[in-house]
Amino acid sequence: MEGAMIETMIEALIESTLVTATPIILAVLGLTFAERSGVLNVGMEGIMLMSASTGFTVAAITGSLAMGLVAALIMGIALGGIIAFLSISLCVDQVILGIGIWFLGLSLSNYIWWSIIFNTRGVVYLTPFPRLSIPFVSDIPIIGVIGEQNWMVYAALILVFVTYFVLNKTVFGLRVSAVGQNPMGADLIGVRVFLLRYVCVIICGFFAGLAGSFFTLGQTGSWTNNITAGDGWIAIAMVRLGRWNPFWGTVGALIFGFFIKIQFILQLSISGLPYEVFLALPYTIGIIILVISSKFKGAEPKSLGIPYRRGAEH
Repeated sequence: MEGAMIETMIEALIESTLVTATPIILAVLGLTFAERSGVLNVGMEGIMLMSASTGFTVAAITGSLAMGLVAALIMGIALGGIIAFLSISLCVDQVILGIGIWFLGLSLSNYIWWSIIFNTRGVVYLTPFPRLSIPFVSDIPIIGVIGEQNWMVYAALILVFVTYFVLNKTVFGLRVSAVGQNPMGADLIGVRVFLLRYVCVIICGFFAGLAGSFFTLGQTGSWTNNITAGDGWIAIAMVRLGRWNPFWGTVGALIFGFFIKIQFILQLSISGLPYEVFLALPYTIGIIILVISSKFKGAEPKSLGIPYRRGAEH
């Protein structure tokens, strides 16, 4: 009996870790594109919030999760385009711009839900995307829960490999890295610096839209204020933890998701400590790992956060 309980607990921990890490993984992939090209998108959290709210609102009105997903992606791409224009064409300070997008998302996302949905229909619940069963994998003891997730979880894992391939094994990816390291040098040999940065930031917006939609359409089926709970900020840290490598960034997201969920088990298992200690555990572990990883230099794009002005010295 005890063995069955332990097995069930492990299965629940694996499943919840994967689900918790999914939006962070998607955000990490998007940020990797943007930051490899030299653009710092501090507004990831705000884009995810706006996409989550927009996707949920459209899905609630139309009764279609697919329409909600499309709306969330459009919102993410649109905000990515705005960030690209302001940071690349107008050379706005990227940190200040990102914080502004975050504040916008924090307030406007809840207003959209409140004014369009709550004031007319009250609290609305949707049925999230259904789970898919992968043959054979779902039958494996303990880890079989990996084969019983909705398509967005699987899409996140597949996109990790796609992102790595595109950024490391294609001409496009090599040009992105060149633009992030030395935009002037890349410009001199004919690489279209501004266009590549635009494309990468818009791709980042697409991933942010997908990550935001996961909260409302793939996981909860409902809306709560600040539903992303800081995952966009965590993703920014995980990109640095992973040294701008999508694989290592994904590992960081999974580690963070693991500690987010294991804190609840520890609260039940260990008595005598305030629950705030356990709530702080994943963030404490994340900070420690981030500090350690910061000692390894050389991976950061040299032009990260620095607007490129043709003919100007940096």
